[in-house]
Amino acid sequence: MKNLARHIELLLRDNDCVILPDLGGFIACDTPAYYVSEEGTYYPPSMSVSFNAAIKMNDGLLAQSYMKSYQVDYARANYKIEVATEELLDTLDEEGMVTLSGIGTLRQDVYQTLHFTPEESGI
Repeated sequence: MKNLARHIELLLRDNDCVILPDLGGFIACDTPAYYVSEEGTYYPPSMSVSFNAAIKMNDGLLAQSYMKSYQVDYARANYKIEVATEELLDTLDEEGMVTLSGIGTLRQDVYQTLHFTPEESGI
């Protein structure tokens, strides 16, 4: 699951959306620079992440990343993603939440609805 999060994080740096098939899509959102006058501090532009559970169709982007990283074919890459997704879902069922390092935290409520909290530091 750690590798899955790393693939998603790296892909979000160059892509607007990374879909985790059958789970949802992580969407990169640009955050402009801003100034906090009380602190006298300028904050640089950054990128935050949101999550949409309705986007589930496999676009192949994540599989391509796995193929390149693990030197496997498309079917094997999808299998590896499937296994990592099952692990993620098992953890959600058991613990109610999963932290995806560099991205944010997915929580599952009693109705099995997913809620996402992005990492404050952004990508």
